[in-house]
Amino acid sequence: RDYNRVNATARGKTLAGDFAQSSHERTRSVLRQAVLERYETSVTTGDIAGLSELTPLLSMLDLETKGVELYLKYTQSTVSAQMEAGPDYNVELSEEEKQGLSRAAIKRKEAELTAKLKASGAVITGNVCQQLAKVYNTAVTHLRHHLPMVAYALGDADGDAALVQLVHVEVEKRAVAIIRSYTRERELALHETKAERIANAIEERYTSGVGLQETSLGPLTSLGLGVGGDSAQTALERAKLGASVDDCGFTAEVGQLVDVDAAMEEAALCLQHTESYERFIRHAVDEVTKARKLRLSQKIEEKRHKREIEEQKRLEQEADTGTRLTPAEEEALKKKQQEEEKEDEELMKKPIEILPPHTKLNDIVAEVGGYYSGLERSLLLAGMQRAFMNANFPDERHYSPMAVINSVSGGGGGGQQNVIPQHGEAGCNALQTSVIEECLYAAQRSTLRAFATGHTGTASVAANYCADILGRFLLEVLNKRAEMGANLLKPGEGLLDGRGGLGQAAQNLMNTAQKGLRGGANVVRGKGGNNPGVGGGKNLDHEETPEVIQARIAMGVARACANTNDLEVAVEYTRRLEKKFASEIDSSYPRGHETEQLRMCVKSLGPVTDSFRDASNSAIQNLISVIMPRVRSIVNDAVGQDGAGAGTASFGAVMGGVGGGMG
Repeated sequence: RDYNRVNATARGKTLAGDFAQSSHERTRSVLRQAVLERYETSVTTGDIAGLSELTPLLSMLDLETKGVELYLKYTQSTVSAQMEAGPDYNVELSEEEKQGLSRAAIKRKEAELTAKLKASGAVITGNVCQQLAKVYNTAVTHLRHHLPMVAYALGDADGDAALVQLVHVEVEKRAVAIIRSYTRERELALHETKAERIANAIEERYTSGVGLQETSLGPLTSLGLGVGGDSAQTALERAKLGASVDDCGFTAEVGQLVDVDAAMEEAALCLQHTESYERFIRHAVDEVTKARKLRLSQKIEEKRHKREIEEQKRLEQEADTGTRLTPAEEEALKKKQQEEEKEDEELMKKPIEILPPHTKLNDIVAEVGGYYSGLERSLLLAGMQRAFMNANFPDERHYSPMAVINSVSGGGGGGQQNVIPQHGEAGCNALQTSVIEECLYAAQRSTLRAFATGHTGTASVAANYCADILGRFLLEVLNKRAEMGANLLKPGEGLLDGRGGLGQAAQNLMNTAQKGLRGGANVVRGKGGNNPGVGGGKNLDHEETPEVIQARIAMGVARACANTNDLEVAVEYTRRLEKKFASEIDSSYPRGHETEQLRMCVKSLGPVTDSFRDASNSAIQNLISVIMPRVRSIVNDAVGQDGAGAGTASFGAVMGGVGGGMG
C-alpha cells in the first residue's frame, strides 16, 4: 500500500548509487511477484475485496497487461455463473389469495410456498422477457460496479475497453440464443406470413365495399323507425354474432384479438429490454472512448511539458557554459521533436473499435422487429375490421353527440377542449359514430406500443403503417360510409322498405301535420300491405303524435349524417395523434439521425389530416346535392296543397332536421 513509483532522473540515480538502485529493483521485483500471486488467488476465489485492494497497485508495478488478463478471467467466470444461475424462487400470492390476510400472514405464506418450491427442485425457465432481463441486468450491474475501477487502474492498458467487449460478448451469445428460441417457439415467421395475407384480405374486403353492406335490421333498429323491442335487439345481436365469424380468417389463422394483443405486448417488451441494453452498452462505449482520449491527451501534455523543461534546461546549460549545439545537432533534435509530436497526433486520431457498428444482437432484433411490425399491422387492421362490423349492426351505443372543437383560453394559457353544443345551438342534434374512436384508438395503441420498444427501425415502420392505413384504407372506408349515409336520404333508395326514404317519410309527416290528424293512424301503423308507413308499423300498438314522428325522423336524419360527420372527427383526431406521437419521440428517443427519420415518418400524418379534411368537404357537398332536390320538391308540394305559410313551416321543419343532423 505504501509503495510509490519512483521516476528518478539520471542525476538522481547517480547520486543514489548502484546499491540503492539494485535494492530498489529487488524490492520492486519481490513486490511484483507477491502482488501478482495474491491477485491470481483473488481471481480464482472470486474475492472482490482482494481485487478492489490490489487492482490499483498493478499500474504502479507495470502489471497492467497481466492485470487486464486476470481481471477479464474473473469477469467471464462471474458473469457466466450469474447469467446461467437458476431462477429466483419468489412466490407471490394473487389478489384473491391475499383477501382477508394481514401483511405478515401474506409474507409467511409466500415464504412457505417459496421454500416448498425450492425443495421440490422445480425448474423455472421463465418467459423470454424474464430470461433476457436476467442476462441484461447481470451485464449492466457488473459494468456499473467494475468499470470505474478498471478504467482508473487498468485504463492505460485499455482494460476498460476489454471489459466492455467481454461483457457484451457474453450477453450477445446468450441473448441471441434466447431470442432465436423465442422466434422458433412462437413461429413468428409463419404467423407474420399468415397475418400479411389476412391483412391484404381485410383491405380488399372493405375498400371494395363488400364488408360495409348494412343488413335490414341495422337501420331500422338503430334509427327507431319501426322495429324495436327485445325481439329486434336479440335479432340484431344474433346477426352481429354471425357476421363476426367471418373475419377474413384472422381468428382461425392468427388467433383471437386478445391473444394476439398479448403476444404483441410480449414481443414489444422483448424488443424494449434489448434496446435498453443496447443504449446502455453504447453509452458505456462512448464513455470509455472519451476516457481514453482524455488519458492520451494528458500523456501527450505531460510529454510536451517534459520536452519544454528539457529544452529550458539545455538553453540554461548552454548559457552557463557558453557552448551551443552544432547546426546538425539542432536539426536532429528538431526532427526528433517533430517525429514525437507526429506520433502523438496519430495516436490521438487512431480510433479503437470497442464494438462494431452492427452486431449480431442488432441483426436478430431487426429480424424480430420485422415480424413484430407485420403482425402489428395485421392486428391494427383486425381492430378496425371489428369497428366496421359493429358499425354494420349499430345500436344506441354506436352513436354519440358530436363534439365541436373550439379554442378555449383559460388559466395561464390557451388550449383546445371538446365542447358539445347545448339544446337549441347550431349542431346540437349532430351525431358521430364510434368508428373513428375505435379505429384511431387501435392506431394509437399499436403505434405507441412500437414506440415503447425504443427501437427506431421498428417505430419508423409502425409510424409508416399507421399513416398508410389511415390515409388510404380508413379514408376509403369512411368515404364509402359517407356515401351510404347520403344514400339513406335518397327517395326510393333510403331507410324504409317500400317507401321513398327519409324524404318521403318527411313528406308524409308534413301532410299529416297540416291536415290536423292526430298520429296519422294509417300512416303510423302502416295498415294495408301497400302502405307500410313511416316504420313498417309492426311493433307500434299506439298512435303517435306528429311531434313524436318528427323527432324520430330527425334522429334518423342525424344518424344518417353521422357517417359524414365522422370525416370531420377524423381530421381532429388525426391531428391529435400526430401531436401525441411527436411528444412521445421528444420524451423517449435520443437526438440523432435515426430519431429524425422517425420524426419525418410521424410528420407524414399531416397529409393524412389534409386528405380527411378534403374528403369531409366533398362528402358534405355530395350530401347537400342529394338533399336539396327533395327539399325543393317537398316545399313545392306543400305550397301547392296548403298555401305559402304552411310551405314555409314545412321547409323549416325539414331543414331543421337535416341541418341539425349534419352539425
